[in-house]
Amino acid sequence: MTKRIAGWILVLMLVFQAGLAFRSEAEGVDLNPAEGEELMIGLNRDEETARSLLDQFDKNLIDANTFLAAFRDLNVIFSTPYGETKDGQARGYYFPAGDGTAFFPVFTSAERARAYYDAGDRNGYLLMIDSFLGSLKTVQSANQIPSPCLMGIIIDPGDYGITLHASMLDKVIELLDKNVDPLENDEPQAENTPVEG
Repeated sequence: MTKRIAGWILVLMLVFQAGLAFRSEAEGVDLNPAEGEELMIGLNRDEETARSLLDQFDKNLIDANTFLAAFRDLNVIFSTPYGETKDGQARGYYFPAGDGTAFFPVFTSAERARAYYDAGDRNGYLLMIDSFLGSLKTVQSANQIPSPCLMGIIIDPGDYGITLHASMLDKVIELLDKNVDPLENDEPQAENTPVEG
């Protein structure tokens, strides 16, 4: 687990350098007010769009490829998959996939992320913002580090549970990165699978 944590730290340092991180309000660090207001407006707009897409996909009104193409540039919120509980115990904050892999949680709002980490008794976490595609690339980079647990993505666990398995990341990123019309690809790209956590 130590190598895995070191790998995530390296990936997160790259995210910080790109200026995509902000601290949880609970940690008492505020954004510049003008930057914070602009960021929150963008996040609220993305949250509304994301929730609409999640609802449509959940009700089978759009297929997986359409969902992924539309979700590509929307902002999601996440933290590291490893942390400590408030009593100092190391813990993984992810969902086992049942095949030796896991699902890394991303959220459509800071409130949902905080609720998840607070319910898991997580101590002192950092919330980060990136596009959905950027979060996929972050997980893909972390998966390059030797570890017994490769990660996929789960979107808004507890609300939707839409998952992208670790084995799908490379292909989905390739399609979304090239802006290829995912409808030309016959392979399913995402699943609406409830995950217990």
